[in-house]
Amino acid sequence: VYLFVLDVSHNAVEMGYLHSFCRVLLDELDRLPGDARTTIGFITFDKVLHFYNLAEGLSQPQMLIVSDTEDVFLPSPDNLLVNLQESKELIQDLLPQLPDMFA
Repeated sequence: VYLFVLDVSHNAVEMGYLHSFCRVLLDELDRLPGDARTTIGFITFDKVLHFYNLAEGLSQPQMLIVSDTEDVFLPSPDNLLVNLQESKELIQDLLPQLPDMFA
């Protein structure tokens, strides 16, 4: 299981780490250790939490926002951790979009 939790606050994005992280992960996605059961998920945060629905069959990733950080809950019971192989195209779509979404 790979769960990436990324700071997308203004200062963090301005430092360039998000762009670098997304580029490197995109380049290395096929080389992540694991097998056919490997799962992956992403959470980003600034003043709120952003979860990403990466369910197989979606045409694009869906961002789900949880604004109550005092009483955090999962906005969806499924598809926040997905099979890497089955949802690879959505992950490859999401990674280049993340830096632009929070620029």
